[in-house]
Amino acid sequence: MASRSRSCRPTIRTSRTLRASLARKWFNDRVQAIADGGSSGAALAVQELVRANAHVFLISGAGANQLTDEACAPTSVQWTHDAYSTATALVSGIMQSSKEPWFFITGDYAFGHSVEATARARIAELGGMVAGSVKAQLGTPDYSSFLLQAQSFGAKILALNVAGDNATAIKQAEEFGLAAQGMKIVPMSFQNVDIHAVGLKATRGDLILTSFFEDASPAARRFSDAFYALRNAMPSQIQAGVYSAVRHYLQAVKDADSDDGPTVMAKMRVTPVVDAYTQNGRIRRRPADGTRSLSGSGEDARGIQGPVGFGQARRDCPTGHTGPPHQTGMDFAACVSTLQTE
Repeated sequence: MASRSRSCRPTIRTSRTLRASLARKWFNDRVQAIADGGSSGAALAVQELVRANAHVFLISGAGANQLTDEACAPTSVQWTHDAYSTATALVSGIMQSSKEPWFFITGDYAFGHSVEATARARIAELGGMVAGSVKAQLGTPDYSSFLLQAQSFGAKILALNVAGDNATAIKQAEEFGLAAQGMKIVPMSFQNVDIHAVGLKATRGDLILTSFFEDASPAARRFSDAFYALRNAMPSQIQAGVYSAVRHYLQAVKDADSDDGPTVMAKMRVTPVVDAYTQNGRIRRRPADGTRSLSGSGEDARGIQGPVGFGQARRDCPTGHTGPPHQTGMDFAACVSTLQTE
């Protein structure tokens, strides 16, 4: 979040309604841009405001497809990932080697629904099948009944699609020995830094999609080392995405000599994004209505050392376009690389 005076205010975590109310207050106080946006539900609420007031919204954590579809806004950018690109890239990568039946454990919220719907469509397109699915409330402490359902349905690929609860579900799947029994565990949204929290035993062999990887470039390594020195943890893709988005926004404000939302967004759109997050990113526009998302360079990171020595970066994403079909340009940033733990 930034105003013309370049001042910043601390992030406050609240519910969707309170976040929208807080964002409205900030805009009334002459704040010109908000970054990140929290959950997809909260981001959709904030985007309603920027559609009306033409301020800038730099989305990093939220990934629901609606943000660049029916709920679009001309002065917002979905910077780090979206459900379409995440699901398409992961399913395409998995099905290069397996077309066995899938089972989804999906969080009952906007991003979870978007990811499963997109993944199902891609599975069908590639000739696969979905054995079943179940919806789970976020914050569920015990996923054992859902894991047993996946087994009973004869699934061989388990898609864990419960956001921050994926770590809990992965640990419990490991306790049940599902991977040892031949089931592939696929976290549909999982931060690279979560590998450390879950542990190598539970994540060994998993494919994890990420739009940021600390060894993807010298700039990424320098940023990650500086971040680690301050926080004693490596940056996640969402944290790196927020850094990149705010940096690009502030540079555009300076270059345009204006903090007017449409003016700044026009400058951001024509200026390549070259930083620790991406070496050749561009904001692309949906032709029909002006929605924008960041497209990354799609560099092959094969053979680069993984986060804190945990794995290897691979290019399991298909080389073709993985962004929504209404968008043009290079692969979405979320398809830079996948990490395979060792």
